[in-house]
Amino acid sequence: MNEKSQYVETILAKCTEMYVEINERKYEGDDYINENYSMQENNLMMIGVNEYELNNKNYDLNNCENNNDDNNNSTSILYNKKKNYYNLYDNENIKRKEGYDFLTNDVIINNDLNTKMEQFVDEMLEICIKTNTVKEALGVALDARRLDKVEYIILNAPNKIDILHHSIANDKYITTSKKFRIDFFKLIVNIYLALPEEELQNEYINVCECLFYINDYQTVVKILFKLLLSEQHLMVYQIAFDLVDLENNIFLKNLLKKAKKNEKSEKDEKDDENQDMEHDILKYVNKNNKWYDKIKKLILILTGKITTSLYIEFLHHNNHADLILLDSYKNVIDSRNSITHHGIVIAHALMQTGTTCDVFLRSNIDWLSKAMNYEKFSATASLGVVYKGHINESFILKITISPSGVYSEGGSLYALGLIHANYNTNDKKVRNFLLAQLKQNTNDEVLQHGCCLGLGLVTLGQNDKDYIYDELKAVMYSDSAVAGESAAYAIGLLKLGSGDEKCVDELLAYAHDTQHEKITRACSISLGFIMFQKEKEADLLIEELINDKDAIIRYGGMFTIALAYCGLSNYNKHIIKKLLHISVSDVSDDVRRAAVIALGFVLCNNPAQVPMFLNLLIKSYNPHVRYGAALALGIACAASANEDAIDMLMPLLTDTTDFVRQSAFIALGLIFQQSNEHVNTNFKKYKDEIVKILSAKHEDIIAKFGAIIGAGLLDICGRNAISTFFTRRTNVIRPQAAVGFCLFCQLWYWFPLIHMISLTFLPTCLIGLTEDLKVPQNFTVLSNCKSQTFDYPAFLSKEKTQEKKQTVTAVLSTTAKRKSLKLRKQKTENRLTKDKSTLDDNSSVDMKNPCRVVKMQEKYIEYLPNSRFKPVLPFRKSGFIMLVDTQ
Repeated sequence: MNEKSQYVETILAKCTEMYVEINERKYEGDDYINENYSMQENNLMMIGVNEYELNNKNYDLNNCENNNDDNNNSTSILYNKKKNYYNLYDNENIKRKEGYDFLTNDVIINNDLNTKMEQFVDEMLEICIKTNTVKEALGVALDARRLDKVEYIILNAPNKIDILHHSIANDKYITTSKKFRIDFFKLIVNIYLALPEEELQNEYINVCECLFYINDYQTVVKILFKLLLSEQHLMVYQIAFDLVDLENNIFLKNLLKKAKKNEKSEKDEKDDENQDMEHDILKYVNKNNKWYDKIKKLILILTGKITTSLYIEFLHHNNHADLILLDSYKNVIDSRNSITHHGIVIAHALMQTGTTCDVFLRSNIDWLSKAMNYEKFSATASLGVVYKGHINESFILKITISPSGVYSEGGSLYALGLIHANYNTNDKKVRNFLLAQLKQNTNDEVLQHGCCLGLGLVTLGQNDKDYIYDELKAVMYSDSAVAGESAAYAIGLLKLGSGDEKCVDELLAYAHDTQHEKITRACSISLGFIMFQKEKEADLLIEELINDKDAIIRYGGMFTIALAYCGLSNYNKHIIKKLLHISVSDVSDDVRRAAVIALGFVLCNNPAQVPMFLNLLIKSYNPHVRYGAALALGIACAASANEDAIDMLMPLLTDTTDFVRQSAFIALGLIFQQSNEHVNTNFKKYKDEIVKILSAKHEDIIAKFGAIIGAGLLDICGRNAISTFFTRRTNVIRPQAAVGFCLFCQLWYWFPLIHMISLTFLPTCLIGLTEDLKVPQNFTVLSNCKSQTFDYPAFLSKEKTQEKKQTVTAVLSTTAKRKSLKLRKQKTENRLTKDKSTLDDNSSVDMKNPCRVVKMQEKYIEYLPNSRFKPVLPFRKSGFIMLVDTQ
């Protein structure tokens, strides 16, 4: 491309950029005003005025115009349009010299220049549609907030369904505000529902996903019952599983209530007006109804019972936690030290989350009994992590795991909350029990501490429970440091994402009034929970918090930013700039550390970019900033094995500051999840470094604690899950995951909050189900890659066995020949075994249902063509998959 044509492309790009920004300002209004905008626009308009003058605005493009080749037809049209664009400048010289009205707060929308510019870009969009470059046109229209153009482009696209799929799959790249995203999905739903039935038949799963984004549960219920009546019950079950996977309990409860109203009489509705009816819908369905069994299965799926039981079964039977490795860690540390003792207990809980396997603790009762006071509280609570999701037997477990003592009793109440966190089943029973315990134990802060944490987890996001809010507020106002802290956290969990102004005012006022730093910090962080994903609605509160004189409240302000803009970095660059500024300018080390950690929350939707933003901060002279940078990398890049992040963190394992080493171990534990020594050479180095630091007698305890927790995070859920902000297939932030990461970051102040990271765990599995919701054992899938690439890491016990085989022993002269012959034979067998192993590694691997499927492994998964069971969605390679039985 010659110099002039490069100039043409630059002008075209700048014109499109101005079109986007002007329309963006139209849509957003005053919210879009900022100082840099006006200067940027003025600079764009001044391009080419001095250097090229008029002779370059109309230079000859005949060579392109006269080219008759079919491949260049669209190019010729584009060049003609570019020529016309240059004429826009002819009558605007005076305005250029005066500087344009972009320098004012009000952009001139209706002037001639902008009108001509819009016409020009509109014609360009038409060309894109005609030349089948629809995705590029759609991107420009979305960036410009022109929903009318988006609708026009999709409706006139030759491949309408493909463009709709593209729009939904790439919604995370829509760098727009919350309001526009909702309007966009409403438009997509309207386009879908206007399609003919034959085209819409296979698209209902995408329609329901869009309806979820706009919180339209009523239309979802109509679609589900419509499909049930048309004998498409397998698709109904698949949609139900997908909705449960989105982990929004409020949406699911509204869905169940709407389904109830469809089936019950007006009299019944009046009688049960004040009851929680989601589990009693079936009594309004006539058992003689031919759809009864199918509706029953649908309700069971939507309540989460099927998902929970299948997860527990999968994690239990596929548990690959290495207990010998954990036992070796226990043996090398000083058991008299309470911190490392506590770390081993927590690491065990993380390794065995959801597996219901507590063999290690039962085998080491005497060792476990050394825990004292709040270590005993945390040790008892850790069993709630091990039995996470075991909701039907939770009260039996509570009696079993709560020996005598107030700390054990308080820990068991906390454990009850961890078992039931974010599950609909039996939540009312557990909620009432914990509330009764809270009322009974008004004078015991340990029991109140466990009650409040458990109650907050059970009522996560249930903003309508005002009577619980009043009870928690009373505990907080009692001004007990330990109980008040947990009560403040529980209020934030209860009001998660509500934006409740009254609650915000009360928490902020008490944060200023109390003399306890623990309560002040908890209140400040809970403000972030209340403003979860509120974006610009939280800006006024954020400004008030970050400008407060109290450093603890500013600390909470950092997490308010983190939660309000969690995973929304694309459209909120000003938030990133603000956090970067605070991370290097605030006078408090705690605030600077929190600001850097908050970057991990905001940037979690772009993990590949996080190392770039933190590259300088991780080399900071301030150890608190280094600590925050390491933890932010771990949170944002969890389970990604990001090479850049690993290269930045490995040197921190030998940092001069103990708590920086702690953070590095924890972060690498998160990043290396579901990796192995064959994929990344640093994986083995990391595990060796853990053993080395635990064996060192003079190593700092804090660093050892981080190494132990990192080892636990490495093997969560028996090596069958990952820590992640996002749901399995969609770009939806999991509220419980954001809460879990935030409270986990408070380990700096309170170790029992480490258990909260279990809220972020998501099993990585493929579970095929028949129409009876059974798991067929004879259903297999093919993984077309080397088995070692996605295999479980080797067990320590196997490595020890291999070392024993290689031990040199004395050989008697009388048996030398016999040993020599045996050795030769063994070498031959080893060579054959090695060749066979190499062959196996280069071939496909059959995996039986259910099986672990790592995120990066999904693209290698194939369904067998001659299999008895066929998936309803052939493109789905993980999660719950409904199967059609061909026999």
